[in-house]
Amino acid sequence: MKFCRFLSLVLAIASVLTVFVACDVNVRVDVNENQDTSTDDEAVPSTVEKNDYGSEFYLSILDDVNPPKYYWVEESENDAMSEAVYARQEKVRKYLGVDIYGVGIGLNHDNYIEPFKTAVKNKDGSVDTLLTHVSTGVCSLLSESYLRDFSEMPGINLDADYWNRDFMDSISIADKYYLGFSDFNILYTNVIAFNKDMMDQYADHLEKSVYKLVEDKEWTLDQMIGLAQLVAIDRTGDGKTDDDTFGITGNQWVPWIGFLHASNMNLVEMDESGAYKVAVMNEKYKEKMSMLVDKLKSLSSSNYAYFQYRTTAAPLVPLTSGRALMQLSATYDLVGYLDSDVTFGVLPYPMWDTAQADVGYRSLQWGGYLCIPNYLGNEEMVGETLEVLSFYSEPVMITFYEKMLGKQVADVPEDRAMLDIVWKSVCTDFGQTFTDECGTLYLLPYVTWPGDEGKELVSYVKGLENSSNKKIKKFIAIVTKNAQ
Repeated sequence: MKFCRFLSLVLAIASVLTVFVACDVNVRVDVNENQDTSTDDEAVPSTVEKNDYGSEFYLSILDDVNPPKYYWVEESENDAMSEAVYARQEKVRKYLGVDIYGVGIGLNHDNYIEPFKTAVKNKDGSVDTLLTHVSTGVCSLLSESYLRDFSEMPGINLDADYWNRDFMDSISIADKYYLGFSDFNILYTNVIAFNKDMMDQYADHLEKSVYKLVEDKEWTLDQMIGLAQLVAIDRTGDGKTDDDTFGITGNQWVPWIGFLHASNMNLVEMDESGAYKVAVMNEKYKEKMSMLVDKLKSLSSSNYAYFQYRTTAAPLVPLTSGRALMQLSATYDLVGYLDSDVTFGVLPYPMWDTAQADVGYRSLQWGGYLCIPNYLGNEEMVGETLEVLSFYSEPVMITFYEKMLGKQVADVPEDRAMLDIVWKSVCTDFGQTFTDECGTLYLLPYVTWPGDEGKELVSYVKGLENSSNKKIKKFIAIVTKNAQ
């Protein structure tokens, strides 16, 4: 699925639309000829006609991984990000007569589901859409039939490029799309930030720039490790002092998980019989998975890397210290680098090898999913509002890029291109999304940490495989039965 990531100018002259395309990016044109487009003299979603619902739309946002200010604002706060979000809300209000209200529902991802269930049971109209955690709580909503299928909602066009149909396919059950993902979900995707000035010092060791490596689909795990090895400077011989320089730093926890997906493997996937099962040590992946674990074990114990195990704290040697070439980051971490003296760039996680070029990069997202409750006072209003919000999210995304990079995207075209690649390659898998039933989420951190903390790969997977497969089978059976 192609994603449109650049603003276009669409001029209506007579009945002909002429689309001007910049940077070789396909531009969305999704216009219904029968619609009145005079509202803002611009394109509108093909499945949604202009209306005046005179209604409110309530979005519940789990703050844990979805900072609400990037999804909803009460009013413009005279900064570019809030203005972009507010402008999107105004487009919805002007086109559909719907006022958007966002409600932050806390930072505890273990406790956000029950209030949602209560609201649905009471049919109190307090939730029209839920923005969830990435890996906690969703299973019970599905097994207890609290969610609607996106493909059955009025107005929603999952074939439009602002919906990530491939992403939604990977976590669909019984051909039902209970979890939505579109341009509206912009925040938490894993990336690698790097020190541009330090990278320039090692340019002679590369045949081409790192940006060009990515563009040519030659940015691989071995390339990343090789770069990290060049930078290590142990000034005192003790391995880790305040003066040492490192090739790569970060946390060996959530960011670490992205290497498995970037290497084109999944925790759980469908087998030949059509059953979802733990996949990481099957015949397809066994050899590759063992090699990945060996590479990452060596990386985590090396003198050119500094990772902290099982923590979400700030890295002890952050990119902003000027002593790290690369840092595992999330997209919304980037804004925290702007106040430092380090000029940074952005890269996607590397592919396993160049033979993966036909698949390309895979960028693990760690934000929530859109969920629609199975009780709605006005399903047409909810479906059409979600469609219009997604359709008009491209300018919000561009503004988000600029906020994270601290510059207009036109001034940093290479980094903008990298963020486009990351967004176009965003992925998840069944095992991550439904970890409450699958139980394999944190495999890589557990089996690659050096020393006594590390676990042996085969025994770790075997300890989970049978019980997880049984739970997955039961979970699928329940959800499938409920869908009939």
